[in-house]
Amino acid sequence: MAMLKVVKKDGTLEVFDFEKIVVAVAKSAARVGIDLTDEKIFELHKEVAKFILPETKTFTVDRIHSIVEMATHRVDPQIGASYSGFRNWKKEMADMMETIVADVNSSMNKRDRSNSNLNSLLFSAMRTNVSKILLKEMYMKYFLTEEERQAVKDGFIYVHDMDNRLIGTHNCCVVKLENIMDGGFWINGYFCKEPKHITNAVGVVGDIIVTAASAQYGGYTACEIDTTLAKYCAKTAHSWYMELKKLGIADSVAKKTAIDLTKKELKDALQGLEFQLNTRESSRGDYPFVTITFGKDTDLWAKEVAKTILEIRREGHGDKVKQKVVFPKLVMIIREDDANDDVFDDAIATSMVALYPDYIDDKVASPMGCRSFLSDYELPNGENLLHSRGNIGVTTLNPPLIFQNAKVNGLNYESEIIKYVDMCISIQDRTYDYIGKQKAGSNPLMFCEGGFYGGNLNPDDEIGPIVKEFFTASIGITALHELTVLVSGFSLLELKEVANHFIDTVQNRIDFHKERTGYGYSIYGTPAESLCGTQVQQFRKMFGIIPGVSDRDYFSNSFHCHVSEEIHAFEKQDNEVDLFHKHSGGHIQYIRIDNPDNLEAVKMLVKRGVKELGLYQGTNLNACTCNACGHTGNDFDGKCPVCNAIDYNEFNRICGYLGFSRKNGDWTLNQAKLSEVADRKSM
Repeated sequence: MAMLKVVKKDGTLEVFDFEKIVVAVAKSAARVGIDLTDEKIFELHKEVAKFILPETKTFTVDRIHSIVEMATHRVDPQIGASYSGFRNWKKEMADMMETIVADVNSSMNKRDRSNSNLNSLLFSAMRTNVSKILLKEMYMKYFLTEEERQAVKDGFIYVHDMDNRLIGTHNCCVVKLENIMDGGFWINGYFCKEPKHITNAVGVVGDIIVTAASAQYGGYTACEIDTTLAKYCAKTAHSWYMELKKLGIADSVAKKTAIDLTKKELKDALQGLEFQLNTRESSRGDYPFVTITFGKDTDLWAKEVAKTILEIRREGHGDKVKQKVVFPKLVMIIREDDANDDVFDDAIATSMVALYPDYIDDKVASPMGCRSFLSDYELPNGENLLHSRGNIGVTTLNPPLIFQNAKVNGLNYESEIIKYVDMCISIQDRTYDYIGKQKAGSNPLMFCEGGFYGGNLNPDDEIGPIVKEFFTASIGITALHELTVLVSGFSLLELKEVANHFIDTVQNRIDFHKERTGYGYSIYGTPAESLCGTQVQQFRKMFGIIPGVSDRDYFSNSFHCHVSEEIHAFEKQDNEVDLFHKHSGGHIQYIRIDNPDNLEAVKMLVKRGVKELGLYQGTNLNACTCNACGHTGNDFDGKCPVCNAIDYNEFNRICGYLGFSRKNGDWTLNQAKLSEVADRKSM
């Protein structure tokens, strides 16, 4: 064997070295607690030699491995089994790396349109996509069971954000920033004093949001931002007033001037914050999904904050052409007593040119990001803690696939629903444990500086007590319309029993697991931006094209009736309200506005949805801005109606959130979502 050479995987030649076999087999022996004695090494050498003919000059690496595998089994079956297992693992790793390399090459050579708010042309986004591919494959391999991996590959369940789950970070959250800012806090190794001036306060808000949002992967909601900033406005106005008085300016003039100067500072600061949140991409290559809520506070400065936020959003950014933005998401809290109706009037006017804000009732929690909501949690003092908490992530069911598979294979439908709910819950349970082992220093603003309830831990403390006690876990549902057609032949608009049966079965099983673990599982209406296309392709792969079910490029979004239904906004609200409330862990209801100039009608629709039906209410239209002449309007239909330019931006509601469907005249959406947008009549 002295002259034998080995052909390496890269094609190079290397002289055969038996000692390398001894080292590899010794490691395999050690893994099962066996010493590789000299006697066993001698036997191994004899067995390997039996497979090598005198005239043999070269062997491939794979052939050498096969020979060693057979030889070790003859020398010692336990060592042989260990060697085979390790060899199989290496082969699986090699196969996984080949898949990763192929996916990376594909990602680098084409534009990724799975997320409308991610610019895949940026180097930071490319780097993120590469790491996502690797982390997702590792998560599939090492976190999921074989049965779970198969269910994901077939499409019965979908585990969202697998790459981020492997890192151990959480999904979305809702916080009161004053819990961090009051008295000062530590950020990135430096102590930040509590600001005394509105300009500084807004700057600090931006620093907190960008830093904290980069330590999670879902939406970051700063709730009741008007209350947070109001006191800094008051301090700034008082400071200006005192300075003006020192100059001998009359009291009444000093007061008015101080207020005017403070308002200008407020607007300049908030304008800078909005610009920052739409232009400074995170290390992931996307923009932090930030939501701010306001409208509950009747303090004069709080109302000024709210009105200024709305004014800036209506105006847009830019010089000759004013462009609208999508971040932060704006949500107005509508008071039961209508005390802030002047703010509401501004909000409706803003929604009709910029689509946000959306609207919620003052008795419910602020949403986490797009549509996630916290479940109730009563503190010892009786307070319902609906902020300073988060969510660990989403796993989503595919109802049409679950039903059709049960039907075709003679399985019990309800048992199959329960099977896949249990599978999702098992993944979420392990996620609670996995995240719970992370250190507070991995996200210090939230776990060490008071962002989360109980978040005053030491950096080396594990975050399990906070996560397991206060965080929710979402079980998502999509395509209830397609499920209804598949089961009954009727649309979701015509029949609710099929959808209700599926949801009630899921909820009953969730309640069982809540009692078992105490964790905060809840049903979530999955937005499905790219998943809407993925799920229908998975369905077609198994069961082909079924008219009304899988004959379009997409499945419907969560509990909504089909986007092609020609129904009035009132009818859509009434049709979706019951299913909306059954998806308590995540939901939004939106209506299409065909005449955005009729503000009174829009006000009536929104207040009806929020105050009478308890909806988290959004509106939708195709908001367009021509980059050539600056004309703005609703639905350009391919070109600007004023100058005929095709270079225009169009944004609308992608799912529950906004995104650009066109940018500089080019489509930014994936094909499935583009098809859905083209079919829209009631959304």
